[in-house]
Amino acid sequence: MADVIWENRLRFSKTGRMKYISHLDLLQCIQRTVCRASLPVAYSGGFHPQMQTLFAATLPLGFQSVYEILQLKLTEALPYVMIQERLNDVLPDGIRIETVGAPQCTFSSLTSGDYIIQLKSAELKQLQRDLEVLLAQSELIVEKSSKKGLKQVDIRPGMILLEERVTVNFFCLQMNFPVGNKTTNPMLLLNLLKSKSETRCEIVDVCRIALWDEKKKNFFEKTLAFFLEMWYNK
Repeated sequence: MADVIWENRLRFSKTGRMKYISHLDLLQCIQRTVCRASLPVAYSGGFHPQMQTLFAATLPLGFQSVYEILQLKLTEALPYVMIQERLNDVLPDGIRIETVGAPQCTFSSLTSGDYIIQLKSAELKQLQRDLEVLLAQSELIVEKSSKKGLKQVDIRPGMILLEERVTVNFFCLQMNFPVGNKTTNPMLLLNLLKSKSETRCEIVDVCRIALWDEKKKNFFEKTLAFFLEMWYNK
């Protein structure tokens, strides 16, 4: 009889200094944490069993996130609160399990993610106008690295400016970018803005705050408004 596998979907945050660790280091950190938490994790078969963990929409190095998704398979059904508490007790500073629940949709159904971007400049209003001019264009052609070398791509499709605010210190953007098969790294737009604008600016922070599936359903509800206000008011 095959072992029963219990799938758990975890949302975790990766902030502070942890934004500088690579995806491989993050994977090793999570897997070691699962072992230290004494969770009954499931392993694959074969000669080289692998812990059954899976991440959704890998985040670029240097980005913060309050919306990282991990799928963890266990051989026993444990209360979600117990899984969350055991992991948080042994996780390093900067990584925290925020929510644990049952899978609602597949990772392959992910289509987009929301990001909060903070820019700093001596001329915030002019920077805002420069971005609006840039986003008014029907095409945004940039050079992107691939396995075959540099290639030109149009990053404009699927990119949506949801909200913008000029605060005392920052020009803050909430933007939606494609993820999945046609992922667009927000840095491609920001580097293009810096090259096209005569206004010097500093990229202060980029933080992912949500992931959406093809039906525009949030993986975990009731988080977006809180993180919007938190980042805008920093």
